[in-house]
Amino acid sequence: LGEPQIFGQMKIAFRTAQERGTLGTHLYRLFHHAFGVTKRIRTETAIGESATSAASAAVQLALQVFDGFEQQHALMIGAGEMIETAAGHLTSRNIAGLTIANRSLERGKRLAEKLQARAVGLASIGALLPTIDMVFSSTASPDLIVTAEQLATAVKKRKHRPMFVVDLAVPRDIEPAAAEISDVYLYTIDDLHRAVGDNLDARRVAANAAEKIIDTQAELYARGVDRMDAVPTIRALREQTRTTRDRVLAQARRQLASGKSPDMVLEWMANALTNKIMHAPSTALRKAGEESDSDMLEIARRMFSLNDDD
Repeated sequence: LGEPQIFGQMKIAFRTAQERGTLGTHLYRLFHHAFGVTKRIRTETAIGESATSAASAAVQLALQVFDGFEQQHALMIGAGEMIETAAGHLTSRNIAGLTIANRSLERGKRLAEKLQARAVGLASIGALLPTIDMVFSSTASPDLIVTAEQLATAVKKRKHRPMFVVDLAVPRDIEPAAAEISDVYLYTIDDLHRAVGDNLDARRVAANAAEKIIDTQAELYARGVDRMDAVPTIRALREQTRTTRDRVLAQARRQLASGKSPDMVLEWMANALTNKIMHAPSTALRKAGEESDSDMLEIARRMFSLNDDD
């Protein structure tokens, strides 16, 4: 609920369809309207102010330790979906540097290419840690990946600059004793789930306000679609009427050129226009009367604003 990732995926789908020429007029209008509604909801409600996935919650927690990520370097241990999502959040916030450490270096390189990061093997972690500000770990390893001793050594070499460490794995990748090290901020998947649960409650409240906006905007869009459906009919009617007008006008000019008086020509033109424009509707209404088609008759009265006294 309220995660910006879905919105991002929709925008990618929109651009892809546009580039390939598969986006029709109606879908184009629908997407643009939806994007506008999304922006309004995120501006007018609190639905986007708190994270509701473990990865995004972890990134928000990191912002409590660091003012921003423009000068920070992150180490992502693993190459699965959770790590990719967290890395995506970091890159969207202009992380200064990103390193992917994975048991399979080839898989790590594939993810690193997508994120414009570098890839290393797990054996390089110990040497890297002193240069790292944030660690996100999510592997399927049954053994610890990072020990408390490695983190203590890293903090000492960093002259006690803070390290933000997130263990997203079950079982644990990071030795729990690391939480006791000064200047190491260790969070586990359980911590993140608690934060996500609280955030979801807050978002559900905001969702009520968002749904009101959506209901109103959906109705406005539907009305717009209805108007668009009527446009071809209106255009055809105007074109038919314009053609009739031009023909009658041409005849009137010929009559004037032949010497007939302007008053007689104007009288003829008014009658001719009235008869020609009303011929098709009158024929349809007579048929409706013969067939007792009360719906057609009622539509005609509404269309021409006819009162019961008319």
